[in-house]
Amino acid sequence: MNSPLDTAYNRLDETHRAWHGALSGYHRIEDFRSNINMGIQALRNLTFALQKQKDKFLDFENWYATWVAKMAHDNILRELSSARTTVVHQQDLKLYSIGTAKIKGWVDFEKVVFHFDPMKDSYSVAKSLYTKNIKNSSNPSGFRQGLVFEFERKWVYEKLPDHELLEALSYAYHFFFEMLLDASKRFMLNTKESYITGNFCSCELNSKNRMKCMAITSNERCLKYSFDSGSTLKLVKVSESKFFPSKTDLEMLEDVQVYNFKSKEIAHLLSDLIPDEYPFDLMKLSTERAINIFRMNKSLTPTFHLFFPNEKKVLALSDPSTSNDQQYRHLFIDTVADEVIKNNIDFVISVGIVGIYEVLDNKPIVVSLENNKNSENMIQVTYMSAQKGKIVLIPFRKNYLGKIIFSKPSVTDFGIDNDIESMYYYMFNPIIDALRKVAE
Repeated sequence: MNSPLDTAYNRLDETHRAWHGALSGYHRIEDFRSNINMGIQALRNLTFALQKQKDKFLDFENWYATWVAKMAHDNILRELSSARTTVVHQQDLKLYSIGTAKIKGWVDFEKVVFHFDPMKDSYSVAKSLYTKNIKNSSNPSGFRQGLVFEFERKWVYEKLPDHELLEALSYAYHFFFEMLLDASKRFMLNTKESYITGNFCSCELNSKNRMKCMAITSNERCLKYSFDSGSTLKLVKVSESKFFPSKTDLEMLEDVQVYNFKSKEIAHLLSDLIPDEYPFDLMKLSTERAINIFRMNKSLTPTFHLFFPNEKKVLALSDPSTSNDQQYRHLFIDTVADEVIKNNIDFVISVGIVGIYEVLDNKPIVVSLENNKNSENMIQVTYMSAQKGKIVLIPFRKNYLGKIIFSKPSVTDFGIDNDIESMYYYMFNPIIDALRKVAE
């Protein structure tokens, strides 16, 4: 059955499609510009479609006036509405583009922020930068093959200088999405069937009732190249699983882990170092589990447990690769950071094996290179949130019989005001930045 809201939902769907078109063409000026224009126009036409159907709604004017008042007091909505008029009646949006170029490993060796001609495609700008400035630049000895050249582009509308343009359009999309949901409830109408079934994409919502697919991340705005060869690097795929642990499940799991945990000394030390209260009880459990798995299997798959706010639901992301390539590890961390933003994650607990050795002015740097000749190998369990973090490091060695021998664990705390870049947990910066973005 047709609904008076169907046309408005169609305009919303057009915005959704245009948004993804702009994302796909983010580094190609004509693709990005044309799709952004279509998305802005579609949202403005959504309000026209609603007003044309007003006679079919009881008390439409009072309901609509409430939403008009909200629009009038929202700077992003006002400027995008004005942009629609500019696009249709005057000229294309005046787009500003900010570029960031990095030589990136576990630390940023070089970083340059600059403005460039927005009418140039990112690919040509990045290639020129690499050829002229990056390819032959100096680099720390022995690290060249593990470094990544990263070029990040950010589109900005001149009247919304503090907002990336796709983020602004996504914000506007969800405003009108909430408006149509409210209309469906207020006027007792069904939500558009094609939207519910997801005929364009999954249309999966996170805990903030936002489209997961419309949460743009810095990764999606980046071009990544091998520092050594200049070849293009793509985001890695991770093994993903979701589970819903009950309190009973966790208690049973803990009992099993304590039973298998043979080193009473380390178990006691962990009790002293890691608080029992939530969420650090989960960190303690993760640490005990990691030790037991490593003791039994002589290996430990790098895994990140992403915890949803106010839900007993966990998204586990594992690295299926056995590669020790630093470039790959860097891309894996970036992928985890993307999932934090898209799923509106509250905190993260990571588990893995790392090697620690000293570089760059005697600052300790953690790398995912097990059994590196120049490193001390450890199990690392890290708790990360927007406000604080905690790292457990448990050194180990293998004796001549292959038995795992653990040493005294250590715990490091860090907070939101710390200079993360100068610390040995620098590699988690993308995830920490993502958690802070979610908390904003």
